[in-house]
Amino acid sequence: MATRVTVVIPTYNYGRYVGQAIDSVLNQSHADLDLIVVDDASTDDTDRVVGERSDPRLTYIRQANAGPATARNRGLGEARGAYVALLDADDWWEPEKLARQVGILDRDPAIGLVATDYRVRDETTGAIAERRPPALRGNVLAQMAVENRVPGSATTALMRRSVLERVGLLDPSLKACEDWDLFQRFARVSRFEHIQIPLAWIRLHGPSNSDIGRLDACFAAVIRKFYSDPTLPPEIARLESRAWATAALTLARRAFIARQRPTALRYIAAAVRADSRWADPYLLAARGITGQLRRA
Repeated sequence: MATRVTVVIPTYNYGRYVGQAIDSVLNQSHADLDLIVVDDASTDDTDRVVGERSDPRLTYIRQANAGPATARNRGLGEARGAYVALLDADDWWEPEKLARQVGILDRDPAIGLVATDYRVRDETTGAIAERRPPALRGNVLAQMAVENRVPGSATTALMRRSVLERVGLLDPSLKACEDWDLFQRFARVSRFEHIQIPLAWIRLHGPSNSDIGRLDACFAAVIRKFYSDPTLPPEIARLESRAWATAALTLARRAFIARQRPTALRYIAAAVRADSRWADPYLLAARGITGQLRRA
């Protein structure tokens, strides 16, 4: 018997995209699924787009505006599948994505999360690129303690619901990076697996590098929350300086791409202060100054 999957799509004013996201779920080769679309009080035609689809596996929930983490949690709270997935309303999946991931989770109960590689499409330029990061397998707590290493983050991950129930839902106090916080908790109690095939698409649109200040605050909130836990193993606790340096470096990269050079250099300096022996901040500074960076 196939294993049921619950997919949650949170959406806010993405009527122009959400139909493609919904169809990519309903057309999965692994058909034993239910899909919950949580509309966070959209004012566009989202309700019409969802209503045009009559598949009995689709449930539409509309709520008062509360933010993406709360919308995701609303859907996850309704989940009945053994496995759960989150899909952003402007992204979509290849038809075999869930089937490949379900097979791995079915075979090994120690695995709590399976991610995949992905492709990005830039809506401004039409450019398409594959993202094939290093493999993320096994005990990944040390990697997740430093940065969110899940490729494509929530859009690619399939999670075991029993682990989710053990570690808790997304933290609604976080306005970004809530998936990193969740995946850190998954990494503390389960193993990860990574399918190194691009099975998801992430759409780039709008000024994605304009929210540097908000992202800075959320990185800081996640790092403080994680490293304030006195039960962390010593070998993990000592990674805090690298986590701060990596966050600063990520923000510097975004600032360089957004052509905010003074801001980028301030973050480079912060990364060096956090971890002066790490070569990456110096390398990024050279690449940024010479204009060698691309949109992520």
